[in-house]
Formats: sequence, C-alpha cells, structure tokens
Amino acid sequence: MLLLVALDYRKPARRHAVGPRGRLIVRPAPVVMNVERQPAVPYRGTPLYRRLLALAGLGASGVVLGAVLGIILAGLALGGFLLIDAILR
Repeated sequence: MLLLVALDYRKPARRHAVGPRGRLIVRPAPVVMNVERQPAVPYRGTPLYRRLLALAGLGASGVVLGAVLGIILAGLALGGFLLIDAILR
C-alpha cells in the first residue's frame, strides 16, 4: 500500500498557482442546460439463485485458497526441517 502511495504519479498534494489579489477574476457565464425527464426502469434486486451461486463460489474459492496456502506452508516447514537437519549433521 505504501508503495502505491509513493509511486502515485498524479501527486494531488502539489501546490497550485495563486491568483493575483485585488483584481476581479473574469469567468465565463454558466451554460444553461435543458433537462429531459424520461421514464426509468424500476429497480429489481439480485435474484436469489445468483446470490446463492455467489455464496457457493466464495466458499469454493476460500477452500482452494486455504489448500494452496496450506501446501505452501507445509513446503516451507519441510524445507526448514531439512535445512536444520543439514546444518546439524
């Protein structure tokens, strides 16, 4: 997260040019816009079957991620034990 903040190319905290004091700032007049009212489609919530599929997919992805992390941790532990065994011989 800190790397993303440090590498941000936009730099929103930079100083801006300050306008001269005592002078009147001339700006163009705002543009008038006509707003058309159109009928909107009523909101319909997400169907129940899609919610259940999302919940099942979340559980499946959690199981897969847990298995992958377990294999990685077991490999690291085994590697650590083998390293300790090689050092003590």
